[in-house]
Formats: sequence, structure tokens, C-alpha cells
Amino acid sequence: MADLRAGNETIPIQLYREMQLIRRSQEIIGEEYHPADEMRCPIHLCIGQEAAPAALSLHLKSEDVIFSHHRSHGYYLATGAPLDEMVAEFYGKKTGSNGGLAGSQELSHDEYSFYSGTILSGAFALANGTAFSQKYRGTDGISIGVIGDGGMEEGIVFETLNLAAIQKLPVLFLCENNGYSIHTPIADRSLSPHLTTRAKSFGIPAHLLDGNDAMALHEELGRIITEIREGCGPVFVELTTYRHCGHVGPEGDDHFNYRSEEERKKWRLRDPIKLITETLLSNADNKEALGEIDSQIDAKVWAAIRAAKEAPFPLYEDSMTYNLSPTYSPVITEFVDGAVSEFNPEQAETKLGPY
Repeated sequence: MADLRAGNETIPIQLYREMQLIRRSQEIIGEEYHPADEMRCPIHLCIGQEAAPAALSLHLKSEDVIFSHHRSHGYYLATGAPLDEMVAEFYGKKTGSNGGLAGSQELSHDEYSFYSGTILSGAFALANGTAFSQKYRGTDGISIGVIGDGGMEEGIVFETLNLAAIQKLPVLFLCENNGYSIHTPIADRSLSPHLTTRAKSFGIPAHLLDGNDAMALHEELGRIITEIREGCGPVFVELTTYRHCGHVGPEGDDHFNYRSEEERKKWRLRDPIKLITETLLSNADNKEALGEIDSQIDAKVWAAIRAAKEAPFPLYEDSMTYNLSPTYSPVITEFVDGAVSEFNPEQAETKLGPY
């Protein structure tokens, strides 16, 4: 872990606050998901992967654009986008960042130039488009494409890397390598456990970084982002990290036995919040400050939960204005003829599923 110097004493505190905001939002959302079942969208939590978005958050400018994969909550919060709007979106409420129509997997916020998508690797490619615009207009903004190790296997990734290299686009490609594509380990999918060589084959500078060391990430990403802003072209960063939670939903999935207890224990010792907390507590004066931050964050997350529960749902008429198709498949005709007048508590989707 990077040394703490007097000149940057505020940086680790900022990183801790951002990581705790991400962590506690994920944990509390997980607690609330069941048994209330008021969040009716799949949720991909990012517990254990907080360091990268936290480190990135301290280097973002208003001109920057982020396109994230579906495990996106940390990157949404990294932009400074409102927590309460994110939570309301998961509840399908009108006050959500997308009016309650997107849910978790398509979470976006125009005002903060943040977009995510569940189509595997699709959002990664979109970063090239905004990067071309930024270069054409001569701004110092950059575009950031976030992907997981599983998404790196899609063909569009190689097209994206090639085009970015040829056009020398201001793109930061971030790959969170947590070792698994759902439940399949990378050893079963690739001869190499790391992915930097794929980017290097297109002539793109590529770096392999510890995705759990927030302080080191802050320093390295700062240097890399400065180079991109100065015109060096695209850069690929692979972050080794680990997902402590299940692939999807609030419940764990370790009963599938795809990860050993020994492996999980090893990574718990490398938990990003644990690491930065240990560093901060080496100075006894920080103990009270961390306690205050924890209390503030818990209050903020629970307030967002309460506000989301109390907020109204979007009106049917307003929701349909976002559907650009004038015709519909017969399969969904019943859903577009009008609002459903009565909710049937026995319908299939009311029953508890795998998440």
C-alpha cells in the first residue's frame, strides 16, 4: 500500500468515505431486498470491488463520461450522482435516476454522464463514440469503458480496442478481473489469468494493477488519466479484485461450490476497506473521524431507502412515452393497452426466485 504523506492526508479519508458509501449502500440494499420484495429488478452488488470506483472518483471532471457494465453501482456513485435517485430507481419509483424504468442493470444518469448496460460488453464499446466526440471538439474530457473479465471474451471488445488504437481516442478501458464469469473461473476460459496482453496486441499501453489497494490505485489512475488527457491515446487497465457477494441478488451463491473457503478467506484478508482502514488507524487520531463517517453514511443510505419506499410510481401514460415503437408483438399487447387495474398477488413473479 502506498505511503501516507502529510501532503495528501485528506486523500485516504476521501477514499474511505467513498468506499464505505458504496459498501454500505450495497449491504443495506441487500438487507432490504428480501423479505419485502419491493425492489423488482435483478441486483448485481459490488461488495469487495469498491476500491476502483473510489479511486477513479477523485480524478473525474464534468466533461468525462463513464460507460459501465451491469455491476455498476460503485461507478454511478463515483460520479457524484445522487444516492437517493439510485435507490429509488431500484424500487421502480418516479424519483429514480431513470424515472423507475431502468432498474439496476440499465442504471444511468444523464446529468452526471453515467451510463450502464446489461448487454455484455455493449457499454464498453460506446466509450469509443463519446471519446471520438471529445477528441473532435478538442476538450480534455475522457471516456471510460468498464468491463469484467467475462465480458472480455466478446468479439466487440476486440473491435473496440482496435478502433480506439487506430483513432488514438481518449479512452480509459477498465477491466475488473474478479476471476469469474458468473460461476466459471478464468482458468476454464483462458490460458492466461490476465488480460493485458489482449490490449497490448493492438498497441495499447496496458497495466496490471492491484484492484483492492485504493491508495496505490488513486496514484496510478491519476498518472494514467493525466496522460490520456494530454493526448497519449487509449490505455487499458486490468484490476485484480474479488467479488465477496454472490453473482446476482442479495443471497450468496457459494453453496454451488465454485469457490473454495480457502480462496474466499485469502481475499477477505485483502478486502479494500480493511486495507485502507488499517492504514488510517495507524494514526490514532483517525479513529473518531472514521466512526463519524460510518454513522453519516448509514444515516444517508437508510434515508434513501425510506424516501424510495414513500415515493410514487411513474404513471403508465408517462412511462409509455419512452417506448419509441408504434407497434408491438402480440405477446406483449396486453401490457400496452393500458395500466393494469389490479395486482394479482398469485402471479408468477411475486414468488421468491433465485435472487
